[in-house]
Amino acid sequence: MVEKTDPEENERTSYPVWPRILAMFASFALVAIVFTAVALLNAPTVSPKPELPHIIFILADDLGWNDVSLHGSPQIPTPNIDALAASGVVLNNYYTHPQCTPSRGALMSGKYANRVGLHHGDLRPAEASGLPLNVAILPEYMKKRGYKSHMIGKKNDSLTGDAGNENSIVSPDSEAKISGNVKTLFGIDLWENEEVIRDFRGEYATNVFTDKALDVIEKHNITKPLFLFVSHAASQTGNKVFHYNRHQNCMKENHIKETDRRIYAGMVESLDDSVGKIFEALSQKDMLQKTIIVISSDNGGAAEPGSSSNWPQRD
Repeated sequence: MVEKTDPEENERTSYPVWPRILAMFASFALVAIVFTAVALLNAPTVSPKPELPHIIFILADDLGWNDVSLHGSPQIPTPNIDALAASGVVLNNYYTHPQCTPSRGALMSGKYANRVGLHHGDLRPAEASGLPLNVAILPEYMKKRGYKSHMIGKKNDSLTGDAGNENSIVSPDSEAKISGNVKTLFGIDLWENEEVIRDFRGEYATNVFTDKALDVIEKHNITKPLFLFVSHAASQTGNKVFHYNRHQNCMKENHIKETDRRIYAGMVESLDDSVGKIFEALSQKDMLQKTIIVISSDNGGAAEPGSSSNWPQRD
């Protein structure tokens, strides 16, 4: 029996196979592209490592609330501090310990002063005490994050132990009274790392510390983040012991009749000048746009004894 053939079926049978194979591979490729796109969309975003900012921390000593024109002081102009505050963030509820050693020890260690044995009062020159050796301090933490750390200025929280810094200068002259005797000892307490410096006798500490800070900024490799801690001895208490009445800034404060307050005002003005010079140095070095500047007092002003003002605060 001869079967009849369907011309359309023969035409379908003789149709080439390779276009259908290509179509199948095209379908697989499309599916693969879709799955790849979905996988990329769901993959965790890999963002570039953020660039670390330079950090300049300027710490004043015993600066009173009412000792800056930022807070409305009618006596002491602080234009540089005021300008930074106007373009930055002002922390009005910012609490510290009430004395230098406890507050600075807490700042350096990140611990309450009683946790590190510094809550009894200020350390005295030549006192064999300080932060425990096993307590890491702020510059050490910054160094681990890749910062080039420098510490300049007054340092009465870690007289014993590793400061964790790469450059350090501490107060020029020390005075110690020995218990049981009415003897007063004077000694040089100015250091560059572990070397005693004897070249700054008679120099004003605020100017010495500022010049060192400017030198650090000038020599810094800006491709690496800088942590610069400028720990001023100004403005302290303000009295004739400091012999600051010969300084030119003190002469600008003739509108203040009380002598010690006038000396104190000159010290605060020198502190403000230091802030301005550091700001200008950062600008000249093209670091300013990548820098966080922090200005703080270690605690309130030493009003008694002293010549600062914490008004309208209670104490």
